[in-house]
Amino acid sequence: MQTVAREMNLSETAFVVQQENGFLLCWFTPSAEVDLCGHATLATTHILLEKAYLGIGGTARFFTKSGVLTARKTGNLIRMDFPAEPENEAPLPAGLAPALGIQPCCAGRNRFDYLVEVASEREVRTMAPDYVSLRTLPMRGVMVTSRASTPGI
Repeated sequence: MQTVAREMNLSETAFVVQQENGFLLCWFTPSAEVDLCGHATLATTHILLEKAYLGIGGTARFFTKSGVLTARKTGNLIRMDFPAEPENEAPLPAGLAPALGIQPCCAGRNRFDYLVEVASEREVRTMAPDYVSLRTLPMRGVMVTSRASTPGI
């Protein structure tokens, strides 16, 4: 699977195997297996629906490294149920704030990613990350957020 994912050269490639009461699902980047990927799960569910592996109104049960995930068609939408991964307050790895070009107010992390809050929406909108530096840091991903000042956001 790793070799196929490397050949596909996409952010994640999903692999699914039908089992008696659901589907085994795993995801690979070009360089590693990952524990969870929402977009690839959505795409997998869509294909299972299109190819009639799921009956009308059926629920896909996926057995993954992150536990059992479910997805089902509701109207024109696919509704997915993923485990909550709340963050805990945590210091940022050295070099993360400079690589993002931001001044964090607070930060946290869960088992996958870092969540960084900055003081303003403007700071989020104008940040210019140094992607080369970010790739060297020991993390899967980072999200930067703030309270919105734009009405309706």
